[in-house]
Amino acid sequence: MKKTSAKKTLVTAAVLGGVALTVAGAGTASAAPAAGGAVPSCVSFDAPWSPFTSWRKFTITNGCAETVQVKVVYTNGPGSTCYPVPAHQSRTETYYSLGGVTDAKSLITC
Repeated sequence: MKKTSAKKTLVTAAVLGGVALTVAGAGTASAAPAAGGAVPSCVSFDAPWSPFTSWRKFTITNGCAETVQVKVVYTNGPGSTCYPVPAHQSRTETYYSLGGVTDAKSLITC
């Protein structure tokens, strides 16, 4: 008869338990994208550049069937504000750009 250590049995049980949990959770679906991920294709972003002013604006248009939550990514990184945009609506915001250092470039989810 082969002797099995208690430590090896616990490790095997933990690994198998993790696999069971992973498989059980595989069928669940999330309606919202992960924070910091790509926005749905039904969301558009327009941030026209103007060389004559430091005050800039951007417009987020949501063509999706539900509200989206997005952050603007600037030249120097993501902003801190999470903007909710209701289904089939647009939102325009004005911001101050420090000499082009903080120009709005794209969107991520939040």
